[in-house]
Amino acid sequence: NESGGADFAGRGAAIAGAHFAGMLFSGLLSGVLADIWGRRSTLLSGLMCNTVVGILSALARYATELSILRFICGIGLGMVIAGVVTMAAEMSPPSKRCRFMTLVASCYTLGFLYTSFWALIIFRVSGSGNWRLFMFMNALPTIMAATLVTMFVPESPRFFLSRGKLKEAVHISNIM
Repeated sequence: NESGGADFAGRGAAIAGAHFAGMLFSGLLSGVLADIWGRRSTLLSGLMCNTVVGILSALARYATELSILRFICGIGLGMVIAGVVTMAAEMSPPSKRCRFMTLVASCYTLGFLYTSFWALIIFRVSGSGNWRLFMFMNALPTIMAATLVTMFVPESPRFFLSRGKLKEAVHISNIM
C-alpha cells in the first residue's frame, strides 16, 4: 500500500522489471544518441543519470516511486552500454579489439559480483535488510566511473571523423 507502510518487498519483481524495461527502451535509442551526441557524452550522460537516480532510489518513499526511478536507471544503463561498447570498439587497435571487447564484457560480470557481494553483506550477513543502503552502495561505482571518464576518456576519433572534425580526430589519435 502506498501510504504509511509501503510494501517494497512484495513489489520486488515490478521494481526489477522496471529497471529492465528502462534498459530495453534505452537500448532502442542510445545508439542513435551516441551518433548524435558522441560516444563520450552518451556514456557520461548515462553515468550521471545512474549516479543521481541511484542515490534518489535510496531515498524513495513508495514502491511506485522506486519503480519509476529504477526505470530511469535502466535508461541510464542503456546509455552507458551504448557509449562504452562503441568507444571500446572504435578506439581499440584492430589487433587487440577482441581483448578489449572481452574486457568490456567482463565488466558486466564484475558489476553483478559487486551487486551480489553487497546483497550478501547487507541482507544476509548483517541481517539488516537495509535496501536503502544497498541502493546507495550500488550507486558508488557510477560515481567513480563518471569521475574517471571525465578525467581520462576522450571522445572517439571516429566520431569526430563522422562529423567532419578532422583536426579533433587527429589530436585525439595522436594522444592515444
